[in-house]
Amino acid sequence: MPSVAMVYFERFRGILHEGEIDKRVQFLIEGLFAIRKAKFQGHPAVRPELDLVEQEDQLTHEISLEEKIDPEITLDIFKPDPQFLESEKRYEELKKTILGEESEDEAGSDAGSDDEDEDEDDDEDDDEDDDEEDEQQMKIKDETETNLVNLRRTIYLTIMSSIDFEEAGHKLLKIKLEPGQEGGGGGGGGMRRGKTPFRFENMWLKEEELKDLIRSWWMSYAIGGSYSHILAIKLKALKHDLKVWHRDVFRNVATTKL
Repeated sequence: MPSVAMVYFERFRGILHEGEIDKRVQFLIEGLFAIRKAKFQGHPAVRPELDLVEQEDQLTHEISLEEKIDPEITLDIFKPDPQFLESEKRYEELKKTILGEESEDEAGSDAGSDDEDEDEDDDEDDDEDDDEEDEQQMKIKDETETNLVNLRRTIYLTIMSSIDFEEAGHKLLKIKLEPGQEGGGGGGGGMRRGKTPFRFENMWLKEEELKDLIRSWWMSYAIGGSYSHILAIKLKALKHDLKVWHRDVFRNVATTKL
């Protein structure tokens, strides 16, 4: 055993004799002495898979801490080799003598497999592009207003399940609308036939869009009678509650139809 290791084990022995350590540390040190007694069986200095150089080809560099060592700083500076091609040829010859001819065959096979993988990847990319184009061509436009019916059903259930206007407004803002569906939710409460104290009094965002929507909703209700009764009730409450906001939006709201 090297003398340096002996120093460490003697220190561990002194720690055990002092008896001022934790039980777990004591067991670990005792286990280390057991491994030493077994001559480190199962703990090789160099693993077989890492022992790549033969014993006779190994070069041991012994350096003393007291000697002056040349750091060879010039090796960190790049200098172009005027005989680059000749140096490459010598390197290839040296490589053959060390690794043998099999390394070239393996390199060639690796290069061939890489080319095949690249070709397969290109084919897969082309197939994915074709699939995306087919999906874009297969998109069908829904003319049956199924999405509009589902939107109105969602709005109706949201309003009916809310306690007050604040909760309903918070839930309605979370509904994702597709382009063109901004004015399609007016019939969300068509099945409701009761008066509920339910007011949206603070609709100041997107003011112009709100005015256009209210006009279109009310005209549809007044002309065709197809819009919901609950919407008319809420518009009436909104008309009477607002004191300052644009009265021209509600001037066509006849209370006799309510």
